Amino acid sequence: MSSRHPITALSRLKMEEYQKAITVLQNIVHLFHGIKIGQEGGWKPVQTGVIMATTSILAIQEEMLIQGH
Repeated sequence: MSSRHPITALSRLKMEEYQKAITVLQNIVHLFHGIKIGQEGGWKPVQTGVIMATTSILAIQEEMLIQGH
């Protein structure tokens, strides 16, 4: 996963924009935890994939920004 343009990358240079982006990602995780897909509303593999990918983005960005990247 990458940002094609530096302006869309996660950065703490503009904390307000950074917090908005982090909140959106956290909301995506929350949404996919509670979403009901299909008539039965059972858990679908796409939910696991989105949650894993988004959680990974949140963890990696935190670690990379702490290291100063």
